[in-house]
Amino acid sequence: MEDSPKQYAENLEDQVREWTNRIAELKTQADRASAEKKIGMLNQIAVLNEHKDRLLAMVEDMRQAPDEDWDRLRKAAEKEVADIDDNYREALAFFH
Repeated sequence: MEDSPKQYAENLEDQVREWTNRIAELKTQADRASAEKKIGMLNQIAVLNEHKDRLLAMVEDMRQAPDEDWDRLRKAAEKEVADIDDNYREALAFFH
């Protein structure tokens, strides 16, 4: 069964909170890194924050959008979730 637009937006909001926590953990690791490595880590974190912010904006768009925009917004959100997940994996590889 497919989520309603409202439920889908709530689930995305939960994912944004999860990403916020994961990014904070990476920031803690970056703060302990050498200056040279810290620069690269902070760049990775900036990319993750951009994706997270776009995802949060999509949640707001979903709440306000007419029904005819729902499918387009859902597909865009799914792509953004996949992108942030990929970038997080890249960041983890960089951090280790």
